[in-house]
Amino acid sequence: MVEIAGKPLLAHSLAAYREIDIKDITVVRGYQKNTVNLPGVHYVDNDDYANTGELFSLEKALDAKLDSEQDFIISYGDVLFKKYIPALLCETEADFVIAVDTQWQESANRHRLADYVSCTQPSTRTAFFQPVYLTQMAGDLAAQAIDGEWMGFFKVKQTAVSLLRETLASLLGDSRHKTAKMPLLFNTLIKQGYQIRVIYTTGHWLDVDSLEDVVNANALFS
Repeated sequence: MVEIAGKPLLAHSLAAYREIDIKDITVVRGYQKNTVNLPGVHYVDNDDYANTGELFSLEKALDAKLDSEQDFIISYGDVLFKKYIPALLCETEADFVIAVDTQWQESANRHRLADYVSCTQPSTRTAFFQPVYLTQMAGDLAAQAIDGEWMGFFKVKQTAVSLLRETLASLLGDSRHKTAKMPLLFNTLIKQGYQIRVIYTTGHWLDVDSLEDVVNANALFS
């Protein structure tokens, strides 16, 4: 709910989704949940936010959409982005798809926690015409192994939602994973033999995690 250019950051995200006709939106709330109160959104509360992680919140969101027969796009609530990024995911026919920024060296996350990826091939003109898949995601990948940075967008095709639920339930059944983040889910799916399609793009998003990020985000609208 941090204000960017006169309205909450989350409002910018909701507007971008609605512009590409994604209107059934669920937001998982945690800290100070009562302040997250924009209209036209379904809310799910993770009241144990202080002791749990991203996978726990994701499972709560999926549980709330138990009867939904549609594809999902899962994304972070603190990311500003251009609407073409989720649109690209919607256009890609695969069970699992993520968006990856090739300019990871210039990312605002370069010297803080980031989700770097290794893929079946780097971003090239040739790769544009061939399917590229994730092989690993981690914050400590060697520079020579990095093909990009995950931007925080993950599409799941409706036919793969049950598989996602099963994988989450298995991971969260282990108490060691109660605070786990998204990379564990991706790496587990890969180990199980499932493919995660990668869509390469460059820029046009900002992870807002610091005061400097807020200043930069406001500059985008000036």
